[in-house]
Amino acid sequence: MNCRGLTLVEVMITLTITAIVVVLSMALMGDIARQARGRLERAGAIETLRAAAAVLDRELWGAGRDSLSGSDLASLGAAGVVTRAMRATGIACRLAPDTVEVAADSSRWFADRQPVPGRDSLLLYITGDSTTAVDGWLPLPIAAVGSTTCPLGGPALRLVTLLPQAMLSRWSVTAPTVVRTFETIALEAYSSGSGLAFGVRGVSGGAVVQPVASPLGPPGLALEYWGTAGAPATGPDQVREVSGVIKAVPAAELAVGFGRSLGGAPDSVAFRIRLRNVP
Repeated sequence: MNCRGLTLVEVMITLTITAIVVVLSMALMGDIARQARGRLERAGAIETLRAAAAVLDRELWGAGRDSLSGSDLASLGAAGVVTRAMRATGIACRLAPDTVEVAADSSRWFADRQPVPGRDSLLLYITGDSTTAVDGWLPLPIAAVGSTTCPLGGPALRLVTLLPQAMLSRWSVTAPTVVRTFETIALEAYSSGSGLAFGVRGVSGGAVVQPVASPLGPPGLALEYWGTAGAPATGPDQVREVSGVIKAVPAAELAVGFGRSLGGAPDSVAFRIRLRNVP
C-alpha cells in the first residue's frame, strides 16, 4: 500500500484557506455584532422617547382654564412649556380664613405625594352663590402642612393658607368642596454636555432639572399649540391641544465604539395631547 503525507505546498494551501475562512468569519461576526448593537440602541432610544412622551401627556392632559385661575399653562415655547402639574385631589371638610382642612382618608384623598409648602399650591373649587355662577378654581398658597381631624371624624390635612375674606363673603364658600394641589413645572429640552436632553424642572420649588430622555438630536423637543378651531394658538388662554416631536440620536452613534458611525437617521416620537379641562 502506498501511503504518503501532505506536501509542504498542500500544507501551505490548507493554512491559507483556513486563515481566509477565519478572517471572513471574524468580519461577519463583527458586522452582526454591530448590527445587533445598533438595533438595541435604536430600541432603547425609542423606549426612552416614549417615556418622555408619556411624561408630557401625564403632566399636560389635565390642564385647563377658567375665570379665576386663568390657564394652567403659564408660558409656551417651541422647546418647552411651563404648566401647573396636578399632584393631589381631595375634599375640603373645613374652611377657615387661614386654613383649609382636607379629608385624608383613602376614599377622598388621591395624591401622587403629600403637599410641600413653597413647592406646591392649592386650588379651591368655587361654584358661586344664589345670584352669581363662578364655577372656577381659586389659587391659594400653601404656607405649612399639618395633621388634624375632620368635623365628622377621620384624618385630615391642615393646609395653612390665606383665604380672601371678600371672596368668601361674596361667594358663600363653604365646605365640603373640592380641592387640588399643584406645582409649577417646566417640561423642556436643555443642553446636557455636548448634546441635548429632555427633562422636568420644578419652577415653584426652584428644583434642578430632572432628566427624562437623552441624548436628543436637534432640536430635541419641538412643540406646537392649537386652539379650539384647529388654528395655531397665540397664547396660553387659547390652547386646546399640544402636539410635537421628540428626536433622539441612538447612543451608539455618539460613542467611539468601532471607530465609525452606525449610520441611520435619528429616531423620533410624535405626540398630540388634547387638554381635558379646556371647554
